[in-house]
Amino acid sequence: MYTIDQFRKMGGKTMYVGTGTIKLLLNKGFNIYNFYSDKAELLIDDIHDHRSGFNSTILKGTLRNILYKIDGEDPESKYRLEYGECKEGSERVIVQDNVVFKETCRFDQIEGTSYFMEHDVLHSIELMTPSVITHMVRNPLVKQAPNFIIDTTKPFKCAFSEPKTDKECWEIIEYTINLSN
Repeated sequence: MYTIDQFRKMGGKTMYVGTGTIKLLLNKGFNIYNFYSDKAELLIDDIHDHRSGFNSTILKGTLRNILYKIDGEDPESKYRLEYGECKEGSERVIVQDNVVFKETCRFDQIEGTSYFMEHDVLHSIELMTPSVITHMVRNPLVKQAPNFIIDTTKPFKCAFSEPKTDKECWEIIEYTINLSN
């Protein structure tokens, strides 16, 4: 496992994402370290896919992935599939209203293991330990934005709506490295 000083020497850009992670972005965001702990608040936990496939290695802790698929629609469903980013000035496109989805698989990855996720796999994650650190290597982009399954009864909250300073991000990274599991 790397120390805080070793992560700092890598350079890169830190960023807080309201999905409960601090990211250390290297190589134009194709090489990413993710730091998950209670200090990186979880603002949203929408089921989502990604702009590209990626390989992820668990450096610390245990991470659970839950995979889903769209399984039709129902006029009574409160869920909607949307495409787009939540950056200022951008609008999401409604792909499908009243979606029904179901869990297809769940798996836990422990420290030292890796997994690959295709860009179009809808998933959510759960931390199974107090802190998790992953190293993610993204493939080239396949699309410009991800898809999200949104609960239409809840107010929309953007994952980038409450940014943290670089100093705050580094403090959370250090906390996550030192937190016992």
